[in-house]
Amino acid sequence: MSAETRRKSPIWEYFEVTEDARFARCKACKMKISRGGQTTKTFNTTNLQHHLRTRHQDRSAAYERAIEEEKVKAKDRKQTKASACFLQQSLLDVRKWDINNSRAQRVHQLIAEMIALDSQPLSIVNDVGFTRLLRELEPRYSLPSRRYITETVLPKVYEEVRSGVRKQVDGVSFFSFTTDGWTSDDGIANFLSLTAHWLTDDFERKSAILHVLPLEEAHTGEYLCHTFLQMLDGWNIRRTKSTWCCETMLLTWSRE
Repeated sequence: MSAETRRKSPIWEYFEVTEDARFARCKACKMKISRGGQTTKTFNTTNLQHHLRTRHQDRSAAYERAIEEEKVKAKDRKQTKASACFLQQSLLDVRKWDINNSRAQRVHQLIAEMIALDSQPLSIVNDVGFTRLLRELEPRYSLPSRRYITETVLPKVYEEVRSGVRKQVDGVSFFSFTTDGWTSDDGIANFLSLTAHWLTDDFERKSAILHVLPLEEAHTGEYLCHTFLQMLDGWNIRRTKSTWCCETMLLTWSRE
């Protein structure tokens, strides 16, 4: 601590540094008192405090009161600083995340996965109850629009899932497939699915829905076959042998 810093102590109300910085002179009795060291780094106020206690008790009492006041002020400053830091952190805690924030992106993805896994409508992002729940759980999170979920988040989730499934099926030599067709509840749209089944090297059975396509023409055998092959081509799987069953249209295929 420098001499200048030390002079800010209340002790310097009663002393002054002499020309020889190793000593200080009492303002009351003019006695020269050693500062307890030979260099600035080793100076202290022990001798000066002792001089006040033994020679000037009234000034010593005033000095002790000043020290206590300094301690109170230092504590107040520390508490004020802590309160300011807490307030600043609180403001940061409630500040809304940017839509591209990594934590916000993770919540976007989980919402998209929930919609897919639980067959929820995309309009759920506009539902009052759902938005209220998210606001309570994480005030910093802003629920994106239905369009953002549809055009940005869901395609990303789809590609991640597709990539994971492809890693599994790329190493498979033989498959069995099942397919099914159904009509939407409103009777307007028709769909055809493709599900792959295979065995791992450890004879563990695996299944994955690879594709679903809308049926836009009459459901003739030729058109259904074309649609089915189109879905297989999307996974680079080619037919070598087929066995048709009545209702499920079960086929056995292998890679070339």
